[in-house]
Amino acid sequence: MIAKEKMFIVSSSIDDSIKASTPVYDIILFPNFVKFEDYINETPCVVSTIIISSLDLPFTSSNMMRLLHTLKAPFLNRTGQCIYLIEPDVDKAAVDNFFHGSDVENLISYQGDITPYFISDVVAGVERLADEAETEIITYRTRASEYVAKQNEKRFQTDENIYITDEEDLNDIPAVEEVEELTPTLNVATNVYYAVGKHSVERTLFAWLEAQYLTENIIHLPTWH
Repeated sequence: MIAKEKMFIVSSSIDDSIKASTPVYDIILFPNFVKFEDYINETPCVVSTIIISSLDLPFTSSNMMRLLHTLKAPFLNRTGQCIYLIEPDVDKAAVDNFFHGSDVENLISYQGDITPYFISDVVAGVERLADEAETEIITYRTRASEYVAKQNEKRFQTDENIYITDEEDLNDIPAVEEVEELTPTLNVATNVYYAVGKHSVERTLFAWLEAQYLTENIIHLPTWH
């Protein structure tokens, strides 16, 4: 089973149904910023994306300094973006200027009516900008032999010359019809003789001599037991 990347969402307006928005992330919900702070300061964690609603952390100077301080927590290892969701009446330029002037990387804001539908679209990637620096990366595992074959095909294939594998090159060659080997058989009648006695060298010699005698008098060789 492949482990999913974690996503933290700080919002009091959504429930566990948001986890069905994307199969890429393992989502952990926090109903308020205080619980998020407590978790970050006490639990070592590696998280890809953090989404925070301005309804739960309004855009003020003190709150933003609080956010920056939390994102620098020693137990937090953030590998992706921190997305701050703001309402339409918030000055987005001011938010972006504050983020760009901070010493914390990968801070980005999205503006819209902060409803469960909007948050769900952000989680699923529908509302994300096309020029984001980070994109979701999904790794698919394949066999080494298949990978080498694909790389060789890409290396030799161009617009003018199409690379043909050995298997494809042999498809047009007709199969060779092999002649079925027949084993000759012959049904003959024979007599069966039983030599009674102790299993010994003498009994074997007697059977051999008797067989020589019978061979001179009958056409088919007898079978001895």
